[in-house]
Amino acid sequence: MGDDGKAAKPKHYGVNPSLSGFGEFSIINTVAAIASQIRGGGDLTSITLPSCFCEPVTILEVLAYKRIRGMHYLTELKNLDHPLERALTILKWYLAPNTQDPYGKKPLNPILGETFRCQDQDKEWIYVSEQISHHPPISAFHFDHVSENIEVFGNAHVQAIMGAGYVAAGIKGPAVVRVDLAKNQKPKSKAGKKVKKHKKSSKAEGEGESSSAEPDVDSDTMTDPDSSLSQKKKKKSSKSSRKHEESPDATASSSSSDDVEDVSSEPKAPKKKKKKSSRSSEPAHDPIIEEYILDPSLPMGYARGLLAGSRFNELVGNVCIRCPQTKFEIHVEFTKAGWIWGEPHMVVGYIKHPDYSEKILKFQGKWTETIKVKKVHPDFKEIVDKFLPDGIAFDQEALDLIHYDDIHLIGSSTENKCSRAIWHDTNIGIRAGDLAVADTAKKIVEDRQRQYHKDMQNGVIEHKLRFFKPDDGLVKWIINRDADLDAE
Repeated sequence: MGDDGKAAKPKHYGVNPSLSGFGEFSIINTVAAIASQIRGGGDLTSITLPSCFCEPVTILEVLAYKRIRGMHYLTELKNLDHPLERALTILKWYLAPNTQDPYGKKPLNPILGETFRCQDQDKEWIYVSEQISHHPPISAFHFDHVSENIEVFGNAHVQAIMGAGYVAAGIKGPAVVRVDLAKNQKPKSKAGKKVKKHKKSSKAEGEGESSSAEPDVDSDTMTDPDSSLSQKKKKKSSKSSRKHEESPDATASSSSSDDVEDVSSEPKAPKKKKKKSSRSSEPAHDPIIEEYILDPSLPMGYARGLLAGSRFNELVGNVCIRCPQTKFEIHVEFTKAGWIWGEPHMVVGYIKHPDYSEKILKFQGKWTETIKVKKVHPDFKEIVDKFLPDGIAFDQEALDLIHYDDIHLIGSSTENKCSRAIWHDTNIGIRAGDLAVADTAKKIVEDRQRQYHKDMQNGVIEHKLRFFKPDDGLVKWIINRDADLDAE
């Protein structure tokens, strides 16, 4: 993303492709210098990496560039009646933004208080992020689609390690996709009737894995009353069946009696309203909320062959995406390429449900190409055959992604705490291939950051969050709706 507010070109984020292999410097000497500071498998986030290892973007920007490009797939969820169809769409959304990044490169670590905000060309998706901590490096991010009432938010704890012949970087920390499945834009209940409060299940999630994130309603309440899963559950419990018949479209958003408020009582004195951002408007209908929880949200990325052998990047690790409301779980494994056999970029996985001892669906393929359905439980075969007639769960070539040129900066690129302003000179040096200029500019930023921390420790200054606030739920820092998210 340049000073004109537009994003850099795809795949290399504006990096000169000739630099994607490290450029003209001694890789052995550089690795040896870094290795002397740490032990094998040590954490790289605590040391200063030379700019030759860096892309001209920060973690805050990468989170935006990768995710916002495929966010429009989430708007399809409310048009899908069966929870398995929605789970397969979530899988597609999750895999869509992955790209083969420049070899051996990592984004710059944002400094404490650094922010980055952007939006798509149609201003449907809004992205806000802020660096919550520098050591350890933790970023808070939030995507909003106001008109569709969709949110994607989480915390990213960046880890970077060095081992024998490789450098690895990954993001730990949870992320939550919260979607309103209500198809009809119903007006909110008027005075004199009972209205249901929206309950944040992601907050309760932090209290326990088993059931704390679930809504106060039987989990068998599915959108599709005729689905095989719903039919199986009906046989198990007549009580849950009666609930299902009363609200066949409720996927997971009913509240307990404690969450029902009688608004027919005498009116209270009006409270003084706080100024809120125009982006924090409430939905003009009764929401039906469904959540998908990712923890961790991303696998580790490895740069192999630093000292010997073929040089290539690969993703390795396991990711689980679970829905507390429907109980469906998506398990994705990014497999490691072997020394003798095996290919990079391979993905294997499955979708399961606690009511079935067997996997509901299995899939396999390459995230850089296609991923195909391998096996489907007989109870769900008709649904999958109709939803995926060609048996392809993911096709990289067929993706319709938002182009990088259609992602625009919110606010000014010269804003004091904006990533674009903080790393401006460093990025110019990296893009031009002038590593001396880049290293000098990078050191200035990092020295300023160290002084800022000393002033904090000595009580000279007090750091305050700008767009986020602490929370006791699964996601520890969430968007602050009282903050001016549109501020220049």
